[in-house]
Amino acid sequence: MTVAIGDIKRILVVGAGQMGAQIAMQSALHGYAVTLNDLSTAILEKAMAANRGHLDRRVAKGQMSQAEMDQVVNDHFMYEFTDNVDGVVSTLTEDVVHEIIGAPFGPQQGKAAARRVYERLFPDIKGETVKNLMRLYGENFLIDVTMWTGQIFDGKYFNLDGRSGKASVRLLHVFRLCEGKIELEQVWIDYDALKKQLT
Repeated sequence: MTVAIGDIKRILVVGAGQMGAQIAMQSALHGYAVTLNDLSTAILEKAMAANRGHLDRRVAKGQMSQAEMDQVVNDHFMYEFTDNVDGVVSTLTEDVVHEIIGAPFGPQQGKAAARRVYERLFPDIKGETVKNLMRLYGENFLIDVTMWTGQIFDGKYFNLDGRSGKASVRLLHVFRLCEGKIELEQVWIDYDALKKQLT
C-alpha cells in the first residue's frame, strides 16, 4: 500500500522522551493532529511541559507561523504583480534591506530606497504569470522559488541595457520577516536564461 504525504492527517508518537516530544511538537506545528503516548505518566507530563515552554518562547519572540509568513509574502507578490508601489512598501519594515543580486545598484536600505527601486523597475517590466515552484520555511524566514513570465521593456536593471522581449525565468526570493513585515528581501534571477531570451 502506498500512502501519499498529503493523505496523512493524524500522527501517533510512541515514546515521550526528548526525541518523541520534539517530533510531536514539530508535527503539530505543521498542522497534523498528534497523539503523544508513553508508558510513564511522569515522562509524558515532562514532555508536555517542555513543549509548552518552547511554544511560549516562540510566541514571546514573535515567531510567525507559515500561514502568517505566506500572507505577508503573497500580499507583497500581489502588489508587485499589479505594479502597486504603495502596497509593496506597506509590506516592508522601516529599515528593510532590498537586494536584487547582481543588479547594478546593489543592496538598498530603508523603505524610501526600496520605493525608488520599484518606481524605476515597474515601468520596465510587466508580469503575465507567476507559478510557485517551491517554498521552504524557517524561523521567521521563507525561501520562495517561482517561474516568472512577462514582458521586459528594458533589461537595464539586470545588466542587459536596451534589451527587451518576453521572458520566462526562475526567481529565488529569500525573505526574513519581523513583526508581520519583510525586513530583508534578496532576489536571485536566472540571468543566463534571461539573457538568452532578450534581444
